Amino acid sequence: MSNDDAPMGKCIRIDEGSQTAPLVDEHTWRILDKFLMTNMTYPQMEEAFLVYLSN
Repeated sequence: MSNDDAPMGKCIRIDEGSQTAPLVDEHTWRILDKFLMTNMTYPQMEEAFLVYLSN
């Protein structure tokens, strides 16, 4: 059995001090977690990100 049709796995490298702050920002992960684990809608999630990231 071949896995040639399987999509490639995705990964990301996060170096300390890099410009990937949203990826390591605990508050952004809390917003995403709330979206995934509650009845928060996509527009509500977008608004939460916009409000948080505009500060």
